Amino acid sequence: MTPPRPLPVGEQVRITAIAADDHAAVSGWGHDAEYVRNAGPIRVDSDDPNRLNYAVRPKGSPDIIGIAALKGIEWANGSAWLSIGIGPADQRGKGLGSEAVGLMVDFAFDELNLY
Repeated sequence: MTPPRPLPVGEQVRITAIAADDHAAVSGWGHDAEYVRNAGPIRVDSDDPNRLNYAVRPKGSPDIIGIAALKGIEWANGSAWLSIGIGPADQRGKGLGSEAVGLMVDFAFDELNLY
């Protein structure tokens, strides 16, 4: 059996599973009007089989700084919507979201066979 491949890691950020400890930080972002306006409603927990949620973390840090989601996945058609939100205001404008988008697109194409 082939071992699972790790989730994507870039130059500045990495994509990981969302941990129970992350929920407090993420819930605080819902009070930031700029985050909510740009990222939309926060849905960390989801039983939807057509939605995959991940944490965006700085490379080398356990802190969560964003949410990356593939939602509305149409497995038969190989398509999905991609959503990225960087929560802390001091982490925005640094290219972290752009890098996370690239990592998620590569993951969607290479690992999930979406196109």
